[in-house]
Amino acid sequence: KRAVRYAVEKDRSGSVTINRAGDYEAEYGIAPLKDIAGKTRHMPDEFINTEGNNVTDEFIKYLKPLLGSDFRSGGEKFSALKEK
Repeated sequence: KRAVRYAVEKDRSGSVTINRAGDYEAEYGIAPLKDIAGKTRHMPDEFINTEGNNVTDEFIKYLKPLLGSDFRSGGEKFSALKEK
């Protein structure tokens, strides 16, 4: 939704960014593609459980502010990701 809003309403191109603004807040922005391309961030090892088949509580804590109030943990579907 943010990408479409930036493209249509603000007539800007680039990559939509999500930046942590506090423990439970995120700010959205737009960055030129040259500043984003080729700079993939990989998930830290501490976000993957010992068995290698799930995520840790640290990951849930990190992810929750990025997904917002619709976030559900414990194997439930993330309603924020459902197509509306």
